[in-house]
Amino acid sequence: MTPEQPPRFVGETSLSGTPAKGRDAAGAPSAAPESAPRPRLSSDAILRDKISQFVHSDPFRNAILVIIIINAICLGLDTDKAINAQYGQLLFQIDMIVTAIFVWEISMKLYADRMTFFKDGWNVFDFIIVLASVLMISSQWISVLRIFRVMRVLRVLRVFRVFGFVKELRRVVDALFKAIPGMSAIIAVLGLLFYVSAVITTDLFGTEEPELFGSIGASIFTLFQIMTGDGWSEVVRLIGEHHPWAWAFFVPFVIISSFAVLNLFIAVIVDALQTEQAQTLEDTLGEAEAKIGADISEAKRELETEIEEVSGNIQDIEDAQVIAARERAQILQAIADLRSELRDMREALPPKG
Repeated sequence: MTPEQPPRFVGETSLSGTPAKGRDAAGAPSAAPESAPRPRLSSDAILRDKISQFVHSDPFRNAILVIIIINAICLGLDTDKAINAQYGQLLFQIDMIVTAIFVWEISMKLYADRMTFFKDGWNVFDFIIVLASVLMISSQWISVLRIFRVMRVLRVLRVFRVFGFVKELRRVVDALFKAIPGMSAIIAVLGLLFYVSAVITTDLFGTEEPELFGSIGASIFTLFQIMTGDGWSEVVRLIGEHHPWAWAFFVPFVIISSFAVLNLFIAVIVDALQTEQAQTLEDTLGEAEAKIGADISEAKRELETEIEEVSGNIQDIEDAQVIAARERAQILQAIADLRSELRDMREALPPKG
């Protein structure tokens, strides 16, 4: 009779019979779970990704911006007859090279971004301008379509996207767009003021000064000139030769249209700027709170993982202690059985002579 073979490794199995962490049921170290294989990209997708990174990089955008500025300078030089007569062929060649670069740029963006290219308004604007530039090369109406090439210079506004760290500029532009509804009401009031004043001045001063107030249109234009302060005193003095009381109309008009309405515009824009600043602050605080919350959640998960690992180690130690006690009891029992067998064998031996 032999005692039971104790487990090969103390702590190898728990009380529930499950293998210890890091080992399988046979006592061999368990293999780490294999990670899922990552999907392999096609060669076309890899090429598209590289081209997308290239065309959306800051150096590429800055290079295109420099070319746009050069193109704008060449367009301005081409309007001078003397320069055009001497360097017209060179300017034309530069224009062809710039157009080819623009076509190459748009083609790469279309290949890299596909249909998402047209989701950006600036991309649509660029596409239209480049298309007009290509059509203009073979068109006989160059003087008519030339305005499209001049509009191409407006792409310089993309600098606001290239230099994304200038957040103040974006905030000002956003505030101006948000101030449009408020300014539209002020413009409506100003338009009504101009119309009523034009009717009054046409009836009062149209006979003496038909060039300034002979019609509603002429009166509106003259009143706009007075509102801007461009020679309004000369107009008032000219009308005052026939109507000495004319100042009583023009002075309140200048005060209302120039000072009051201008202050209203400023108030609306300042209010929009403050609203945009408050919204930006809220967004910043929201992003900070989200980041802090994510950091806290990550720290909590890491702490829970460490606690689970420590708890597992403690459980393994407890299981090992229980198993060691069981093995000790089995060994003591085996020794006791061996002693009992030896005693029986001694008793069974015949006595000596």
